[in-house]
Amino acid sequence: MEDELKLIYYDPETGFSGVDKLYRVAKEKGLQVTKTFVKEWIKKQTVHEIFERKPYKNKYNSFIAPYPRYEYQLDIIYMKRGEENNDYVLCCVDILTKIGDCELLGNDKSAPEC
Repeated sequence: MEDELKLIYYDPETGFSGVDKLYRVAKEKGLQVTKTFVKEWIKKQTVHEIFERKPYKNKYNSFIAPYPRYEYQLDIIYMKRGEENNDYVLCCVDILTKIGDCELLGNDKSAPEC
């Protein structure tokens, strides 16, 4: 029975089909197989093991704020406007409601030097 499945699965005309198609073709050719047997047989094939899609595992944890104004994300944006005018903008976004605001901090000439 496994030899007949191998001939069907590796046949260039029908080759490398999925469980449903291989099961249907095997039944049409008169093989006494179950869908579970076909599924397990395909899993053992080298071609299937190489090209099987691996489940994606997220590397990062997600965080959901319990209520609004619990946590903010801040960023400073540098805006170059010509030779003399360079401004900084402070942007703040509430991570739960996604409501944000930006404030102009002024140019780099007014910033204190450290």
